[in-house]
Amino acid sequence: MLYEKGDFVEYQIDRYVVDILRGQEIIEIQTHAFYKLRRKLAALLEKHTVKIVHPVAKRKWITRQNINGEIISRRKSPKKENLLDIFHELVYIPNFLNNSNLAIEVFIIEKEEVLIDDGKGSWRRKGWSLADQKLLQVYQVKALAYPDDYQTFFSGMNTNGFLNSELAEELGCSVKLARKITYTLVHSGLLTHTGMAGNAKVYALE
Repeated sequence: MLYEKGDFVEYQIDRYVVDILRGQEIIEIQTHAFYKLRRKLAALLEKHTVKIVHPVAKRKWITRQNINGEIISRRKSPKKENLLDIFHELVYIPNFLNNSNLAIEVFIIEKEEVLIDDGKGSWRRKGWSLADQKLLQVYQVKALAYPDDYQTFFSGMNTNGFLNSELAEELGCSVKLARKITYTLVHSGLLTHTGMAGNAKVYALE
């Protein structure tokens, strides 16, 4: 899906190993835990262009196998992700978003997780281990270029003053996620905190 002829994979640049070096561009494929990228980004963005590729699962299948690899069940997960879910990760790197050397690319995908009943998995999976993840389909690739693409999240709103609750209603997401969006974009410089409406913060586009 991502690799092209001529790519250097797991390539060392300075003190860091990057996922892909394509020409002069560094590509980091990050499925989660963006906080782990902070030190690497701080160092690499001084001299290099970096693209972070992040997949979000619009549809996910969960296949369970026994210890012998025989399929026990296969079901569709009720959880559906969308473009806004990128903010669950961007909240950890807001101060890098306005760096012209950084690009974000979101892959909207269908995937399959294969779990095996080996008793070695986490308590959250009740001992089931994640044996494999398979890409089944790419629905869309969305580039987020700062600041234009981030401004479109507010296109239907009064951007001179709004609350997290109003943003959540506009985007069809939880207030908790709306708070992550505003936190991220305040710290990137795109939004500003202009005051309070009771106990709620008021935001505006810069």
